[in-house]
Amino acid sequence: MSHIDDLAVVEIETAALNALPESVARESCVLPVSIGDGTIHVIHAVDGDAGYTIEKLEFILNRSVTVDTASRHAIHAALDHHYPTPQEDAEELNLPEALPTIDYHAEYKILNLVGQVAFATTASVSFDLGQKSGSIHYFDGTTDYVGEDGVLNVVGWVDVHYPCQGFHKLLIRCSLPGNDSAFESMRDMVVNVCDLFDLPSNVPYKIHLQTAGVETSMEHPQQGFVCTTKWRMPDDDV
Repeated sequence: MSHIDDLAVVEIETAALNALPESVARESCVLPVSIGDGTIHVIHAVDGDAGYTIEKLEFILNRSVTVDTASRHAIHAALDHHYPTPQEDAEELNLPEALPTIDYHAEYKILNLVGQVAFATTASVSFDLGQKSGSIHYFDGTTDYVGEDGVLNVVGWVDVHYPCQGFHKLLIRCSLPGNDSAFESMRDMVVNVCDLFDLPSNVPYKIHLQTAGVETSMEHPQQGFVCTTKWRMPDDDV
């Protein structure tokens, strides 16, 4: 472990920044520097508890952590430099100002389903999702034949909101049949919506999915750190 007076001379690897979420770096006051096979090297505040921070980062990242030190002020300045603020990133994307006008009477392919516009506002569109059929299926199990592809049997929905306030300009909320895999469905839904509304593929987004009675969500770029395992303080009883 060595102390570094001038962080400007330290070469920072992009892969190391990508591996450590900004929220964790700021909370722990560490600057990620380099990353290797199963290891990450960080610069820690000289007045901090390095042992505690190392144990915490190794738990979160599942990597061995090596440490040098620098002043807390220097680390904060370096974090501001190497982690651009979300607003700065959003301004560089040149995103469209509004959703384009679509044919509200048309049908759209959304994932493996047919989408029909249920309602719309100046900044949102809601689709009913289903499969075309010649029969209406009722909750009591009975059916009525209405002609080939004469009805949309609704099995889900998707709401698209754009532009939203804040960094994540695109918000998608959807409910899909229970046989749709959560991560793959969210990923494909974002691509599908961006294609449908001519939004760039790098638009910052959040998506919330309900399927099989379970709710899950995803965002990009990620502004926070999510861990499903509770972090135990080193001096807690097991």
